[in-house]
Amino acid sequence: MKYIQVKKNKIDGDEPDLGAASNVVVRLARIIPKNLNYMVYFDNYYTSIGLLAYLAKNGIYSLGTVRRNRIINCKLPTDKDMKKNDRGTSYEYVGTYETVDISSLVRKDNKIVSLLSTFAGQQPMSTVKRYDKVSKTSKEISCPYVIKEYNRHMGGVDLIDSFIARHKICIKSKKWYIRLFLPFIRHDSIKCLDVIQTN
Repeated sequence: MKYIQVKKNKIDGDEPDLGAASNVVVRLARIIPKNLNYMVYFDNYYTSIGLLAYLAKNGIYSLGTVRRNRIINCKLPTDKDMKKNDRGTSYEYVGTYETVDISSLVRKDNKIVSLLSTFAGQQPMSTVKRYDKVSKTSKEISCPYVIKEYNRHMGGVDLIDSFIARHKICIKSKKWYIRLFLPFIRHDSIKCLDVIQTN
């Protein structure tokens, strides 16, 4: 019987220890050529200011949603203040961390979302259509460039996550191989639904 050795959060000598989640991105970014204007997009689980600064120093642009408690000395309005604003309202603050300019933005749409980026900001603004429940019509609201850029590249990941949440398989088992196999069935069934809907 072979034993699998679980490696701890291993980092190279020239890489900073940014925490378990951010170190995953650092390890995966090792294969990306430096200073060739590549862009990396990630979700709020991985995003931190230290990660964005490290990637920018290596010539890799990055963008991701962020949890508000990970923004050091946050100058953006709180969620409580943002709820008082109209839909489509956004605020941006550009700060410097270890000689890297990082844009932080908060926007209110259906929910309040915060983003960090080293290459995109609020401008140029565009408009998007959203349904207004009160007037029962579609309204155009402003949309920052960083939001459009994030949705353009991360939309598929979030979409499949939402499909998986809606189409759960209600089979429970204590057998390890069934628990391992069910996510594949769920993923394939969602892919089939996507193919049927596009045809």
